[in-house]
Amino acid sequence: MGAAMTAGGVFSAPITYVIKGDNMLIDFEREEGRYNWTNRDILHAALREIGIITEGRPLFWFHTWVTPDWLKQKTFDQLKKYVEKHTRDVIAHYGDGMYAWEIMNEFHDWANEVRCSPEQTVELTKFACDVARDTNPNVRRLINNCCPFAEYVQLGESSGGKSKYRQRTPWEFTGDLVSAGVDFDILAQQMYFPYRDLQDIAIAIERLAVFKKPLHLSEIGCPGGPSEESVKTGKVGFPKEPYPWHRPWDEELQADWMEGIFTLAYANPGVEVANWFDFVDPHSYIDNGGLLRSPNGEKKAAFHRMKKMEDRWHRLPVKR
Repeated sequence: MGAAMTAGGVFSAPITYVIKGDNMLIDFEREEGRYNWTNRDILHAALREIGIITEGRPLFWFHTWVTPDWLKQKTFDQLKKYVEKHTRDVIAHYGDGMYAWEIMNEFHDWANEVRCSPEQTVELTKFACDVARDTNPNVRRLINNCCPFAEYVQLGESSGGKSKYRQRTPWEFTGDLVSAGVDFDILAQQMYFPYRDLQDIAIAIERLAVFKKPLHLSEIGCPGGPSEESVKTGKVGFPKEPYPWHRPWDEELQADWMEGIFTLAYANPGVEVANWFDFVDPHSYIDNGGLLRSPNGEKKAAFHRMKKMEDRWHRLPVKR
């Protein structure tokens, strides 16, 4: 779960529905049709009770990490039947309780362990969005893309190895969706530290305005540098290569980068949400990428910086 802040300074939280995770608690559907609701329902209710809006994500993510064999083995027709049932079951379960549902994650020829052709990825995405709208027209439908600078295209790689099909950048994939009339409400772009300057990131964000969709920076993150614990355990050591941004990563530099990205997002009227992905170390996707140093709750510099930004932006006059 991450921490999101909208342009109005409102906090929200995504709840994950990964089909196959690292353990039984994380798995949502280890066996086809048998859903693990319990922990997610408890979290959903707790967040709603304290006024934090929730987003379900993702409905479908066909990455090699999370795609079970029973799903990989389906024909395209069988896959469509599964997509229909899964979409209806999950969205109906929460009714209007979710602000939005992430329909497809990283399906732009990167996370494609179901081996769909480029045409089939568009068809399946359109079908899933239509089913979601039919199940609950009140829930906003979100398409999430990764790798904003599309390095995987140059390498010819997908999440599971060499790509079977011609690959498209996230920008090209989104253009194909729009041209095909795919009915989605929100375009989302992940923005992990991509070894690029903030100027390049600003240009990449502005380029997405052509699609005329509210933009979410869905997953933002960068390292917090080695900690005493991570060095002792060997999980995160001292850097041994040229540093990618200003100096070797530490907690203050993580806060600097976070502030830069959120400032770019807040300044762009097309960006509706910016979402910091990692919440607590060491349970983070990026090494020491959380806002909290441990489950004990010690706040890192990025946490304090985000709170200061929220307080400052709440005091700004609303433009009408």
